[in-house]
Formats: sequence, C-alpha cells, structure tokens
Amino acid sequence: MKVRALLVVTLFAAVALAQPAPRPIEDPSLYTLKVDVDLALFNVTVLDHKDRRVPGLGPTNFRIYEEGQAQPINFFRADDVPATIGLVIDCSGSMMQRRDRVIAAAMTFAKASNPADEVFIVYFNERTTLPLSGENGFTSDINELQRALNTMRPGGRTALYDAVDTALKQVDRGRHQRKALIVLSDGEDNASRMQLPNALERIQQSNAMVYTVGIYDPGDRDKNPGVLKKLAKAGGAEAYFPQYPHELAEIWGRIADGIRSQYTLGFTPARTDKEEYRRVTVLATGKDGKTLRVRTRDGYRTTGAVIP
Repeated sequence: MKVRALLVVTLFAAVALAQPAPRPIEDPSLYTLKVDVDLALFNVTVLDHKDRRVPGLGPTNFRIYEEGQAQPINFFRADDVPATIGLVIDCSGSMMQRRDRVIAAAMTFAKASNPADEVFIVYFNERTTLPLSGENGFTSDINELQRALNTMRPGGRTALYDAVDTALKQVDRGRHQRKALIVLSDGEDNASRMQLPNALERIQQSNAMVYTVGIYDPGDRDKNPGVLKKLAKAGGAEAYFPQYPHELAEIWGRIADGIRSQYTLGFTPARTDKEEYRRVTVLATGKDGKTLRVRTRDGYRTTGAVIP
C-alpha cells in the first residue's frame, strides 16, 4: 500500500550522502528528525532452503523492483519490533463447538508475541464487533485480551468479507509500521454486503500481512479453503489448515514467531493521478551471497493521489 507515513530518522541518516540514492532509515537513536514522505511499505519474511527464518540481515541484503525497475530502499526495520495486529475471529454458529480451542489458540499467539504489540479483536457473525474497550480498541495487556476473548458467544451467519474490511480499517489506525491480521474462519460467507473481489482489493490497499487459519470438519459442506487461500495470497502471507485440534495453538504460535522475525522495507514510488496495481518483487541474499526465499505481497495499489 502507498501510505502517508511519519518517519523517524536518525541524525546520522539525515546527513547528506554523495550517492544519489537515499540511505535506508534504521532504528531511531538519541537525536531524531521527522520527515513526512510517501512510502510503499512491505513486511517481508525471509526463509532458507529448509524453511527456517533468517535473522540478522541488513538493507544491503535486499533488492526491490517495482514493475521490473530497481528501487532504492528508503526505510528499513529489522527483526523483533512492535506490530499492530488484528485477531479476526469467526464466531458464527459453525464455531459453537470450537470456542474453547479458538480462545486457547489466540492466547497462545498473544503469549508468543512481542509484549509491546498493540492488538485488537474483530468478532464476526452476520455483524462485526470490536470487543476491546481500551483506548481506540487496542491493547497490549494480555489479561485484558483474555477477558475480551472470553466474551465470544458463537451464533448466527457469517460475514467474512465485511469483517476483513472492518479489520483493515482498524489496523490502519494502528501506530506501528509492521501490521498483520490473523483471520480464523471456515471460509464461508453468507451475510456480507462486500464481495470477495472487493475484499481482495481492500487487502491490496493496505500494507498489513493477512494470515488465514481454516478451521472446519472434513465433511463440512460450508467450508471454503479456496477463499482463505486467496485472502492470504493477497496479503502476502500464508493460509494454514490444521488437521488435528492440537495443531491450532501450534499454528498461532508459529504465526506470532513469524511476525516477530519479519523485516519491513519501504521505497518512495513515483506519484500518479491514476489508481492502479503495481507489481513489486523483493529479493534477498544471505551473508554468504546465496539467494533466500522471500514471502511478501506481490505489489500494492495506488490511491490515485493528484500529482502536485
């Protein structure tokens, strides 16, 4: 997503360099300079050939291409920094027998996450609800999160796409550049005003990664794993489908670990007065020069802002 971001830049990063490309911005130091710029931000997971996450990389280990053209990396944050995270939980009638497992999995996620994360919850059946009563609907208090999860009362129909839209609006209100949604559902939607193509377009307009977790019985006629895969692909993340009850908490713990080990990269795209989808490729190499696997979104949608 092309976003209006308020960057915190170190004094050292503010020093003019001889090279025409701006130096990447890293974690803030004692003296800061605030700069208001347009950025396209990408949360990136890097894996080796054994699917293990690769920590300790710097901006020189990455290359970004927009529509095949190399872009200078203007923003870089590494590893375990706080994130804005939404737990988007299906509480329609189909979740009645799974309530306790879902709550336990969400708490496993919370305990494995960065303690400074700001978290919100979206419950959805035919309506969407944000049960947290804290400031702006976010919390970093694990006990408050537990209390909100305990209010889950399954019943009714399923408005999955409307819930994704609500969650994307809420995650964009968050303070952190690193953003993610974890959507738990069987993939059915029988109550949304929004349609799937519109939900996918909304995901493309956000820089939040969207993980999905499919939970249903093998013979469930209402399950739709294809929808969950499409949501996750649009959000540059993974779709998980646990086969056994104990796997649910393990998967949520794995997602938390993945968010904590991400990199956030940004570049300044050319301005346009058109609304369009621009393809982006992110490449990474290890300290040994070998190519690494990258998981992130495959582009972003411009907002059609008028060129000044």
